[in-house]
Amino acid sequence: MVFTGRIPLIQLPQTGRKTIALSPHLLPSVAICDPELTLGLPPVLTAGTGMDALAHCIESYLSTTFHPICDGIALEGIRYVTRGLEPSVQDGSDRDARRSMMMGALLGGISFHKGLGVIHSLSHALGGEGRAHHGTLNAILLPHALRFNLEAARPRLAVLAAQLGLGRSGDGPGHLISLSEILLARLPLPHRLGEVDGLDRDRIPHYARLAMLDHCHRTNPRPCDEQAMAELLQAAW
Repeated sequence: MVFTGRIPLIQLPQTGRKTIALSPHLLPSVAICDPELTLGLPPVLTAGTGMDALAHCIESYLSTTFHPICDGIALEGIRYVTRGLEPSVQDGSDRDARRSMMMGALLGGISFHKGLGVIHSLSHALGGEGRAHHGTLNAILLPHALRFNLEAARPRLAVLAAQLGLGRSGDGPGHLISLSEILLARLPLPHRLGEVDGLDRDRIPHYARLAMLDHCHRTNPRPCDEQAMAELLQAAW
């Protein structure tokens, strides 16, 4: 079980499916976010959890829910994550980078109360099958999901690109997709789903069905169906 705020994420042992419980009674009275506690995190886990934080910020900003406060938090979270991710992977003792990543992860965790999207529905489905790291799956799926959502969310993708200083001379959303691919290539993570232990390409229809049962895609900017989920998985394989 993974606990984030008032929402525990529970993996059902019978099926591997991930689901949530939601209650204000689960909200902790104190949260300690200390970057010093992350100094010993290995590079591969630093990269995976960092890309998870980035996916939280991006998907929550693209989510169809109206929540300007969470939008602002997501944009600020992206600024922190992109500042700290690669330096903290390269040098785990870099306290400034760890501090940026801690703040980015915190802001991403706040912002996704607005909702997430297709990346998380797919990674929840895949994570139950192969026991792959959640953030690593998000990292692999990110560019494919951005491309899938391009026409439905172009104005918001342009804002995200501008937040990162992209698109000044042209196609901001396209540059953002390219950046997500470049970032993944530079991190010590698998680059394709086929490189992840425990996943089976022949089970893509099953993963697509599981993804449709997940709640996250309901706030995705482009509506999803089982065929779209399967096509996204094929593209990322």
